[in-house]
Amino acid sequence: MSEMVYTTSGRAHPDTSTIFVLGLLGILGGVIFGPCAWYFGDRLLTKYDAEPHRWGARSWAQAGRTMGKIGTFLIPVWLVLFVVT
Repeated sequence: MSEMVYTTSGRAHPDTSTIFVLGLLGILGGVIFGPCAWYFGDRLLTKYDAEPHRWGARSWAQAGRTMGKIGTFLIPVWLVLFVVT
């Protein structure tokens, strides 16, 4: 019996770069961007998992979501720095 192999087209989902940029902005101090990257990144990764043969560059979306998580956990740090200065 032959094994079915899925190959990615190499084409990234249109929202992948948006999630990556939101995650990056979340780490750099954009208080609202971190949670947005986390939320939308989860939704995008669900799309990647639903159609793994259709989309490429899943790692970029996953990196954006991870940066969004880090940015979300840095919100108290940014707020303390804002209040102190």
